[in-house]
Amino acid sequence: MGGKSSKTETPPVAPKAAETTTPPPAPKKKGDYVQGDYVKSIYGHGIVDEVRSDGTVCFVIDNWFLANNSRVKCYLNPAAVDHDETHTPSPEAVALSQEAKNLMGTFSEGDRVLTPFGKGVITEKRSSDLVVTPFTETWMLANNCRPKYFLHPNQCTLDPVDSPILGGEAVTTPFGSGYVLSRRQNDGQFIIESDPANWALANGSLARMYLDPALVSRTAPSTGDRVLTPFGKGVVVEKRATDLVVKLHESTWVLAYGQKPTLYLDPAIVKKDPVDSPVVGGETVKTQFGPGVVLSQRQNGGQFIIESHVWKLANGCLPRFFLDPALVKRETDFSVGQRVLTQFGKGVVAEKRANDYVVVLHTSTWVLAYGQKPTLYLAPNMLKPDPTFSPIVGSEKVTTPFGEGIVLSTDPTSKQLIVESTKWLLANDSLPRFFLDPTLVTRFDAQELKTGETYNTAFGPAVLTSLFQDKVILQPRTWELAYKQIPRFYLNKEAVNDSWVVV
Repeated sequence: MGGKSSKTETPPVAPKAAETTTPPPAPKKKGDYVQGDYVKSIYGHGIVDEVRSDGTVCFVIDNWFLANNSRVKCYLNPAAVDHDETHTPSPEAVALSQEAKNLMGTFSEGDRVLTPFGKGVITEKRSSDLVVTPFTETWMLANNCRPKYFLHPNQCTLDPVDSPILGGEAVTTPFGSGYVLSRRQNDGQFIIESDPANWALANGSLARMYLDPALVSRTAPSTGDRVLTPFGKGVVVEKRATDLVVKLHESTWVLAYGQKPTLYLDPAIVKKDPVDSPVVGGETVKTQFGPGVVLSQRQNGGQFIIESHVWKLANGCLPRFFLDPALVKRETDFSVGQRVLTQFGKGVVAEKRANDYVVVLHTSTWVLAYGQKPTLYLAPNMLKPDPTFSPIVGSEKVTTPFGEGIVLSTDPTSKQLIVESTKWLLANDSLPRFFLDPTLVTRFDAQELKTGETYNTAFGPAVLTSLFQDKVILQPRTWELAYKQIPRFYLNKEAVNDSWVVV
């Protein structure tokens, strides 16, 4: 009998699924670089800090240092650089790249810095380095050209003494001394007004200069100047051939038995205090004997000669004190309407509060959007009287938004100036009066006076013969001296009543 043979049937096997493998990353193309890439060049390996718009690759070399332990930075054409897939950035290189990013935030254009090549000023802050121009006293190239450094931020440190110059500071320039009004935002240049004692233009106005920060330096301290040192605030009591003798303020620190430390310092580490500037003749000051007025300063010891105005001697005379500059402090009690200097420029005290002053800056310093003037809230030690502007007082001629007028008085409650117009009348033929904020009132610009015209003075009608910055020379028309000599008067411009011109 034939039968079927038994066969073991193998069950069908499902086909294997195709194995999925992650393709290797495509190699980076030459010339395609971004910040943080590790690259190689003929000079070594490094991490890319910046790729500029023209394709230039900026990177810090990872594997060698300069003699002063500074890193080497390369600026290479993309064709001279290639991706380095075989090396891993060293921890030092990664830390250095991060350090550069952190340090960049500590610098600003215009900062005075110390570099391995001497002192300089930052003239441009780029994404990965600093452009530094050295001071002229550091060194110069041929033809009086100044070199420029392109430095990694770890090669620069802020100069602890020669900090950025601020508005109101006295400075020295190639054109003489002057005062900083402000600083332009677009190119960083200082706007400097010439010192009145230095020189003026033909029309008697002060010259203004627009100068690169590298051409501007603080005026060197002299005897009696208030200064800042690495050890605190003090006063220069002697200027010697190679150093300065500085006596520290009591508020800084005091030795045993109340003695004040005396320092002998290199002038390079001493700078003038931009707010606490030297006291000059005519200022009201505080002393241990009460308030007084500075008459002058002695040349030999720098002592101030101060006359008291609060008490008298037995014979009715006012006492005079000969005091060390460190014992004399400027009166810090400012009145509403007083012109002052601040670290941010010139302004007017608009309000006196319990702990500070409200100061409105002049439009000539800087202006906010829509023509608004900045308002500052400053501590008393951040203000000093403006030597070129005294407070406006009664009977002075002024300019207001409503025209010219005469100040009658100051309202004791609101501190507003009461000004009577001299240019127009009301319907009943009376003169209008305005109650104006001091910031809206400016002393009349007497430069409108003209030579050859006749004006009323306290000595009668007189012809203006010469016109200077703040004074005028006049000759009277109605009288003369013996032998027919014609007298001459040297008067302040405010003493000439030019609202009444004698025809």
